[in-house]
Amino acid sequence: MTDPSLEIVRRYFDCVNSHDWDGVAQVTTESLSSAVREGLWRAFPDLRIDAEWMEPHGEKVSAWCYGTGTHLAPWELPPSAGSFAGRTVAPTGSRWRAPCAVTYRVRNGRIADVWGVWDWLNLLGQLGVVAIDCT
Repeated sequence: MTDPSLEIVRRYFDCVNSHDWDGVAQVTTESLSSAVREGLWRAFPDLRIDAEWMEPHGEKVSAWCYGTGTHLAPWELPPSAGSFAGRTVAPTGSRWRAPCAVTYRVRNGRIADVWGVWDWLNLLGQLGVVAIDCT
């Protein structure tokens, strides 16, 4: 028997990766759907998120995934970006790939909450927003 929360999160990833805006709206709350569309798809129109693994636990599903995209429009950094949160990054045209640990909460058949921690230094370094000198 497949876990219903896990199936909703799998469908969410499938919809994100196929750029099925209506599908994302069907499996997320209105506010989350808007945040994905306005916050991520606008800045990264080719956004893709690939899960390495997903583990359901009650109404929550945790995942380890990798995101990729090309930065083509202004992007306001979310609260999880720490000291960079709230800053808007002008389009760089750069392609990035970064890991993310994320937990989704599913309520009433929709993803209602998301807690994600990206490797921000890696991601912002690839966009040229921060300089990384490992010498």
